[in-house]
Amino acid sequence: MPLTVTKLARACHLARSTVLYYESIGLLARPRRTPGNYRVYTDRDVGRLRQIRAYRDAGLELGDIRSILDAPHTDAAAVLRRRLVELSAGIERLQQHQRAIARLLKTTDRLRRIPMVTKEKWTAIMSAAVSPGKTCTDGTPSSRNRRPRNTRNFSSFCTFRNRK
Repeated sequence: MPLTVTKLARACHLARSTVLYYESIGLLARPRRTPGNYRVYTDRDVGRLRQIRAYRDAGLELGDIRSILDAPHTDAAAVLRRRLVELSAGIERLQQHQRAIARLLKTTDRLRRIPMVTKEKWTAIMSAAVSPGKTCTDGTPSSRNRRPRNTRNFSSFCTFRNRK
């Protein structure tokens, strides 16, 4: 039974644009056309599109699907095993992310207690660092010679009182 592109897409639970894309990249053969220039797909096209969909649902890339369907010598099982290994590696990475987030959640209370530099404090630090002759709240002079040698010491080079 001949099918139009829309009917073929519905039969395979795909978007019409997906079917046209598969056709444009050669994954699905170009169908014959009616005198009115409509595409007409056959049952063979339906079967191939269902195979493509099954492999896509399994997470295979279009290049792998093409190699499986177009080259009879291609070992589909080897491609599927490789994809399974890739999925396992991805799952392991995600589990590592899960563990890292869990560790961070355990330490969030400690993170909240770390004093943060407010906008006002940062502005005061920068003003004191740039303007010679000004002093910090602890009475120490602010000058270019007194800048810290590394950024780890920057927040301690000039101590400001917390503003409330």
